[in-house]
Amino acid sequence: MGAGDVIKSMPISVNIAAITAGNFLNTILLRRIKHVYLLCFGGFLIFSGILIVAEASSLATLFTGTMFMGFAFGIVYPILIGMSIEGVELSQRQHSRSTWYPNDVHRNGRNLPHHRLSVHISTFQDREK
Repeated sequence: MGAGDVIKSMPISVNIAAITAGNFLNTILLRRIKHVYLLCFGGFLIFSGILIVAEASSLATLFTGTMFMGFAFGIVYPILIGMSIEGVELSQRQHSRSTWYPNDVHRNGRNLPHHRLSVHISTFQDREK
């Protein structure tokens, strides 16, 4: 398509902006629309975005497809995360979260690898009891 390096990196920026917009809109829409309908809408947007990008003949259509997929990700991802912990009791939700947080730091200031962090978290939770 004859695009330079800056133009080639712009779909990433468009995608991130669309994800952010989808996240903000998700909060508003979930109060009015059931999450199942939003998941179907998000799936349709992802499918549409893939088709648009696959058939893109210009940069504008490439950006449009990227925007569709980012917007869909911003809507669908928080719903899927919420659905994954829906059946977990409140007391157990601490254990069901991801085992890697970049901000969790060991006593000596080093970041812990993900396979050791879950042991580290459970050790402190046992001490609190």
